[in-house]
Amino acid sequence: MESTPAILNELKELSPTVAGLGQSTPYQVPPGYFEGLAAQILSRIKTQDLSAKEEIETLSPLLSGLSKKTPYEVPAGYFTNVTANVLNNVKPQAKVVRMNPARRVIRYAAAAVVAAVMAVAGWFYFDNKGVTAEETLAQVSDTELVDYLENETQTASAVAVTMPENTDMDEADVRELLSGISDEELHAYITTL
Repeated sequence: MESTPAILNELKELSPTVAGLGQSTPYQVPPGYFEGLAAQILSRIKTQDLSAKEEIETLSPLLSGLSKKTPYEVPAGYFTNVTANVLNNVKPQAKVVRMNPARRVIRYAAAAVVAAVMAVAGWFYFDNKGVTAEETLAQVSDTELVDYLENETQTASAVAVTMPENTDMDEADVRELLSGISDEELHAYITTL
């Protein structure tokens, strides 16, 4: 790492003792140490022809002092009778109830009926067969049209009757009320009546 004057000045401010130490490593390895290291380790292993037991005794006397016998014992004949004992001790937790197959069929049938009703309703709703409004109006009799128009005019006259007749409005008041409405909007409104 490069030592810049700013770093050294900061280090002197923080710890003058550390700043006074040199930048060399205090640890050294003897010359040629790693050149013969692998050969020396292998020669030591080969010269110590120890058995596994002797090697464990030299490495860890505590481990070598332990016996090889397991401290746990199983009673004689335990595994021959264990399945019978477990099955005898198990009690049924709940009563087993069989589902009625007829009930399942009824549920599927009900679902099929609901799906069929929805499909037929959708078919009738979306099946217009290209019939236009003129064709539908042509199927209506003239007497039904006359009855409808008479009822509508009576409704319109009933609305007119409910409006007060003397509103004291003159032409200027009407023009002021209609001043924010364009002629196109008025024409569109009149054509819808």
